[in-house]
This record gives sequence, structure tokens and C-alpha cells, in this order.
Amino acid sequence: MDGIIRMSGMLLVGLVAAAIMNVVLIRLVSRPLQQLVDQVRSIGLGRFDTQNSDFGNTELSFLSSEINAMSASLAASERSTRMRMDKAREIQEGGRFGDTPSYLEFKLISNNWQE
Repeated sequence: MDGIIRMSGMLLVGLVAAAIMNVVLIRLVSRPLQQLVDQVRSIGLGRFDTQNSDFGNTELSFLSSEINAMSASLAASERSTRMRMDKAREIQEGGRFGDTPSYLEFKLISNNWQE
């Protein structure tokens, strides 16, 4: 009988220790992973300025820095695309590139030259 009580007590202590370890591990792993998931979702919505700080875990810190680099690269690419689109829109609307004459100015110049 004494052995059963002792065994039950050790089992209960083991279960409590396992539950505590489970909570600690969930907090150590789940929170940083959730932050990374939130950052990736934010990037997916076009918010490239989102940056995560380093985590204590080497693997998660590496993943975080790679996601930050990806976000910065996407932001630079988007800026470049917007600048090219603005230039293309300017050209379509008859704008000018520096000292280059517009199409109408070119036609006038070429018609006057031929006369």
C-alpha cells in the first residue's frame, strides 16, 4: 500500500513537472513563431516596413533576419517599380524626360527642318 502511494505521488510530481515544461516550451517557441507569422502576413499585405528584433534562439534569430532582409528587398523592389511606373505614366501623358523633346515638339522640329 505504501508503495502505491509513493508511486502515485511520483507520478503526480512527474505530471506537474511535464505540464510546467510544456508551458515554458510553448512560451519560448510559440510566441516568437507567432511574431514571425504575423510579420510574414504583414509583408503579404504590402507592409514592408515591419521588422522583427532578434530572438534568443539562434535558429529563430536567423529566420527573423532573413525575413527582415526579404522585407527590405521587397520594399526596394516596390520603390523601383513605382519610379518606373511614374516615368512610364509621364511619358504616356506627353511629359518630358529632361531635355528630350516631346513627340509633338519632335514633329514640329522635323517638319520645319524638311521645309
